[in-house]
Amino acid sequence: MNHEQAKLELYKVRDMGQMMGFAANLVRRHWKHMFRTIGLMSLPLMLMASTFYYLGTADGWEGFDPALGNMRRNSIGMNMVFAYIGLYITYATILWGTVYYVKLYEEKGPENFQWNDIWAKVFAHGWWLILSNIMIFIILGIAAGLSLLLVFTVILTPVTLLIIIALIALSQVWTVIYLFEARGLFSALDRSFKLLQKQWFKAIGLLICSYMVVSGFVLLPAYLGLFGSLLGGNVGIEDIFSEENIWFFMLIQNLSSVLSFFTTFFISLSFTAFYLSNVERLEKVSLKARVEKLSEDSTLSTYS
Repeated sequence: MNHEQAKLELYKVRDMGQMMGFAANLVRRHWKHMFRTIGLMSLPLMLMASTFYYLGTADGWEGFDPALGNMRRNSIGMNMVFAYIGLYITYATILWGTVYYVKLYEEKGPENFQWNDIWAKVFAHGWWLILSNIMIFIILGIAAGLSLLLVFTVILTPVTLLIIIALIALSQVWTVIYLFEARGLFSALDRSFKLLQKQWFKAIGLLICSYMVVSGFVLLPAYLGLFGSLLGGNVGIEDIFSEENIWFFMLIQNLSSVLSFFTTFFISLSFTAFYLSNVERLEKVSLKARVEKLSEDSTLSTYS
C-alpha cells in the first residue's frame, strides 16, 4: 500500500475541471500501479488487435495505384475480424480496469490490491459488459438514428449533434454504474437518467473536454511532426502513397490506436469521477459516513 500520499477523496461534489483533475491526480499518483494492473489487462490485447489490423490493412492496400488514386479493396478477411474482436475486448478491459480500480481504491485503499483483484470483479459480474454493451449500443444507436431525422430541417442540425454527444455521455455514465454498482442493464440505465438530471450539459462538456485533453497531449505533437515533414518537403505525396512507404499509414494507425487507448482510459476515469460527484450530490454519501463514524466513536467512548 502507498503510505506516502493521502487517499483521494472519492465522494465529493466536483465541477467539470475537478472531475478531470481527479482522473489526472489518480494517474499521477499511481501510474506505476495502474500500469501493473490496468496495463497488464489491456495492452497485450491492444497490441494483438493492432497487429491483426495492420495485417488486414496491408491486404487492403494491395493494388493501390498512387497515380490513379484507386485501390482494390478485398473483402473483410479473418485478420480484420480478429482485429475488430480484439479492439472491442480491449475497450471492455479498459472500462473494467478503470472503474474497478476506483472501486478497489475505495474498498482496500491506495495500491492495496493487485490485477487479480480486478479480474475477480470481472468474473463476478463485469464480464456481462461484453454482451450488455452491445445491447446499449443498439438502443442508443436507434435513438441516435432517430435524431438524424432532425438534420433534414437544417436549422436543427446542431441539436442532432448535441443529442448524439449526449447519448455517448449517457453510455459512459451507464458503464460506470453498471460496473461500480454491479447492476443489471436496465437498472443501470434507469439509474443513469436519474444521475444525469440537470447534469446533461456538464456530461457533454466533460466528454468533449476529456477527449480534447488527451488528443492535445498524446496525438497532436505526433501529427504536427508528421505533417511538418510533409510541408518541409522531406516527404513528397508520391513517396507517401508508394508501396514502399506504407509505413506512413501504419504509423498513423498505431498513433490512432494509442490515442484510442488513452482517450478511453481518461474519459472512463473522468466519468467515474462524474458518477461519484453526482452520487454525493444526490445521496450525501460522505456526510452519512461522517455521521456514522461520529456515532461509532460516541458509542466507543461511552463504554470505554
